[in-house]
Amino acid sequence: MTLHTLDLNNYNTFITNCIVAGGLADSIKTSFGPHGMDKMIQNEKEFLITNDGATILKNIKINHPVAKILVNLSKTQDTEAGDGTTSVVLLGGKFLVNSISLIKNGINTVYISNSFRECLKISRKVMAKMSMNINLNDRDFLKDLVYVALESKLISTYSKSIAPISVDS
Repeated sequence: MTLHTLDLNNYNTFITNCIVAGGLADSIKTSFGPHGMDKMIQNEKEFLITNDGATILKNIKINHPVAKILVNLSKTQDTEAGDGTTSVVLLGGKFLVNSISLIKNGINTVYISNSFRECLKISRKVMAKMSMNINLNDRDFLKDLVYVALESKLISTYSKSIAPISVDS
């Protein structure tokens, strides 16, 4: 095996991994947001109908290592933040799919990875500028926050009545 063959194999593997990540993201994209469409998943015993990205990812059979990494990323997001499980898969998949054209144009994967890290630093700075202090005694503001957070959840029908209960507890 020559150095050129190794480079070509690495190139093809990376492209394949990016395509797999994009495919997984595309498969849950239509379930995203408050108007997301339901998906029906069948296993050996039953059918499951849901538009929750985390539930979809937990219940589909995944064999590809990159797809498994994205599913684990979603699980970690759920554990750490309790929300954004679909978003991280959509973003990760989109980043990798968009990397394909960069690689085809001869940009080294190390440079792409370093650029992603730089984007993370910039994003953190932007988020810090956008952040604001919250007055924990401002009950109306807190109710509005809870209401918005619950709007994309299964219990959104009851978010108006749950928001004050959440703030008072």
